[in-house]
Amino acid sequence: MKENKTGLIILISVLTAVIVILMGTLVFLLAENRNKENRTGKKVREETQKTKQGTDAPITTGVQQEVSGGPARPVVFKGYEFQVPVDYGCIIAEGMGPVVYMSDIFQLRLRVEDKNYETYTKDPEHAMQNAKDAGGEITKEVTESEIKGHKIAWYRTSLQDDDMVVMWSAADENRMFGGQMVILSQDMKEEDFLNVFAQVIESAEETDKPDSTTDDFTITFPVPEGFYAQDDEVYVTDEKDYYSDDYMTNDFVSVSCRVTKDFFENARAEIQSDWNYENAEIKTLDAGGRTFYYATAEKNSDGKRTQYVIAVCELPECGWIYSVEADATDCEREITIDDMKGFLSFTCNLSVKK
Repeated sequence: MKENKTGLIILISVLTAVIVILMGTLVFLLAENRNKENRTGKKVREETQKTKQGTDAPITTGVQQEVSGGPARPVVFKGYEFQVPVDYGCIIAEGMGPVVYMSDIFQLRLRVEDKNYETYTKDPEHAMQNAKDAGGEITKEVTESEIKGHKIAWYRTSLQDDDMVVMWSAADENRMFGGQMVILSQDMKEEDFLNVFAQVIESAEETDKPDSTTDDFTITFPVPEGFYAQDDEVYVTDEKDYYSDDYMTNDFVSVSCRVTKDFFENARAEIQSDWNYENAEIKTLDAGGRTFYYATAEKNSDGKRTQYVIAVCELPECGWIYSVEADATDCEREITIDDMKGFLSFTCNLSVKK
């Protein structure tokens, strides 16, 4: 998977931002800092993306209009469990709660407030005042819409060159759901952002479970004896893929682990799609309670011999794929699946509700 990937990893994190919260006097910070780094040995699927969309494909928001009943990731916040569709990313921002997003499309911060919807909506000037006080320009005043059976009041504002929409809807007689969204794509229409908010809040159920934390959305990649990690960070690309950094041994075997929401429907197709393994025999083995598909390959270029080994398994709990790939150039010994077995037992908390 390394020959035809771009080598460009996009680090997405919600670090700080400025957006006005309409429910009270709280002003929160929400913004995105995308740090793009060229990292040797990691090539993201640019060619696969072109194959899927076509080089001249029109830009679309990718926002689904009807996803009720589909696979979703449970997120608990302030006494409610929300089901976030797996097509959306979700992080728990420290001090801010859940942030649901699609890369380059939107970022939505969820809120639960102790306020009555009808009473709050009757005073739209008060609802917009915090935005004005923070220097925001109101681009559309408070409007009430009905989406998926929910009344949603909302207004739009421009703050520090960010296009934002603030929404709220009744949770019960005493509480409201709130959403503050940064709109990142000009193709995102009014019906799109209202539908995103509606499809998340319509799934809300009261619960006594504790709030979700960052640990609920983690992947733990193992580092077997004899290997060392170049970096402890996990990177999230704009394809919503999770990557660990390379693991290496002193004999220059490099291993990469990743969990990907892939374009391929199963693990076997994942291997067959890569030109390194297009003619390779695919075998299976069981490890860590899962069935892995694996293959080996060899390429010779510019007088150098590079060996490749890949192992892939499906994650039915979330519909994603876990893959491990090793490569070694001009290594004196043969690289086999045995070099990777220590990486095949892992912890993944990306569980979803079917």
